[in-house]
Amino acid sequence: MMEGMYLGFDFGLKRLGVAVGQKITGTARPLMILSMANGVPIWAEVENLFKAWQPVAVIVGMPPDHGRAKHEAWQGEGVRAEWGVGSGECGMQKALNVFSLELHKRFLKPVYLWDEHLSTREAHSQIAENAFPTRKQMNPVDDISAQLILESWLKCRSDSRL
Repeated sequence: MMEGMYLGFDFGLKRLGVAVGQKITGTARPLMILSMANGVPIWAEVENLFKAWQPVAVIVGMPPDHGRAKHEAWQGEGVRAEWGVGSGECGMQKALNVFSLELHKRFLKPVYLWDEHLSTREAHSQIAENAFPTRKQMNPVDDISAQLILESWLKCRSDSRL
């Protein structure tokens, strides 16, 4: 695995959760939640993240396909599906694919799609456990979900040379 900082994204059509992490500690922390317009961010905000953190790679949470076994299913130039979903090109999956390819094209960094299975549920659980009343009322947990996605990826890749 490459040295340096990694950005993690919890992709949604309305919101984009953002986290930053590093290989050395294998940990990540939530950064922010960006607004999305039907799966499209304000690219200047994303560019500011890349300038500030200078990531060596980007990990984007990919919704699980409940009906299929895990496998590499979709790839584009510079984007690799680490855990696959079905090959359907509609709605959320299509928007995620477009977003991932655009990240790679704009910033020339590797983009890894990573299974986000249960990350939102776990984020809600962490908020409830830690009793953040204002956070609980606000409801969005996308940045914490991005943290969990990124930490999962870092943990599974700690012994490999990506």
